[in-house]
Amino acid sequence: MNKEQLAALTELEQTRWKKAQGHEYLPSPWLREAITALADARLELQEAKDSRDGFACDLDASEAEVARLTEEREQLQQAFDHADAKCVGLARQVSDFFAVRDQQRRDIRRLMALSRKVLAWIPDNDHRRELVLRLADLREKYPKEGE
Repeated sequence: MNKEQLAALTELEQTRWKKAQGHEYLPSPWLREAITALADARLELQEAKDSRDGFACDLDASEAEVARLTEEREQLQQAFDHADAKCVGLARQVSDFFAVRDQQRRDIRRLMALSRKVLAWIPDNDHRRELVLRLADLREKYPKEGE
């Protein structure tokens, strides 16, 4: 978008344009296209108004196009805002999932350390050997941090 197109936008539309430039979400390209088309329509409308004495223009059609593009831009902005909020929510869920998973792994490692101490109290028999094998499997699956 050039400076002339940017100047044709309202302050709110300019802010939305700048916001759309910084996001890589799917609705963003459509929003940029709609805002650019709106700016072009406003520039054409202004040109038509400026030259209406010399040319026969249909200002009503241009104004209707501006109104249509404004509505389209609003719908795209809503879709963009919805997608943006959804992405933030999903990012929180992923972060929460990994926090819970990491806590569970720390808990498992603490239980493993405790079970090694408890093993020292159990006499050598088939049950102890089975427990030692299971603990070895768990140690392999959940190694200490840094191993």
